Amino acid sequence: MDPMTVASSTSAERVVRWVPPLIVLAFFSVTAAGYGVFRDELYYFACARHLDWGYVDHPPMIAALAAIVRAVFGDSWLAARWLSAVAAAGTVLLVGDTARELGGGRWARLLAQLLCATAPVYLALFSIFSMPQFFADMHGWRDLAEAVAKVAATLPADERREVCVYGGNYGEAGAIDFFRSALDLPPAISGHNSYWLWGPGSCRGAVLLVIGGRAESHARYFGRVEVGTVFRCAYCMPFEDNLTIWVVRVPTARIDTVWPALKRFI
Repeated sequence: MDPMTVASSTSAERVVRWVPPLIVLAFFSVTAAGYGVFRDELYYFACARHLDWGYVDHPPMIAALAAIVRAVFGDSWLAARWLSAVAAAGTVLLVGDTARELGGGRWARLLAQLLCATAPVYLALFSIFSMPQFFADMHGWRDLAEAVAKVAATLPADERREVCVYGGNYGEAGAIDFFRSALDLPPAISGHNSYWLWGPGSCRGAVLLVIGGRAESHARYFGRVEVGTVFRCAYCMPFEDNLTIWVVRVPTARIDTVWPALKRFI
């Protein structure tokens, strides 16, 4: 075969192999911001602050990756999503190589890559640093943290020093921890999944800001239950809308004694 023909064919093979993955990488990098930080991303950054060999609802690698992102870029969910973009590009590359190894030619490789790159499940999977979930889980988290911060700012100085925030799920607790330094928030605790394993930490439970729930439920553990504010969010998950942020005081039992009853693994 003519050397020029061979060189041209080799060059075309390289273009077909590498261009689609690079386009995918560029696409997910440019669109990484989406509509904001995602529920599970908040949780994984919290897990990165509690590195372990395992967690209630996921293996340790994603927490380790989040820890690397934190070490290099700080609490940047955009940087975490770039890892997903790299994974997307790698997947498209691998699919193309697999088609080639199975005997497909240049066009078979290209078709396989295009089908992979445009598959709806992959478009959803690689757009966030998580599993596919609900679109609405990207809305309202900073707004929630800001609402809690405003209630915390109304507390007397002595209560402000010891108050903690109790989140009804790992998304709510994760939002408080993620935006804690930016908004001067108290630490978050929760009975949901791995947050329960981490326990109440230094929180004594004398004063809590509780996100959601009902007054009668909180009155089982506290002598004073007051409304701090009501958080509303038009585009978030329905169960995260119209949430009362409670200020609870005068605990009827020590927090470490009631903690086992707060466990919620789902």
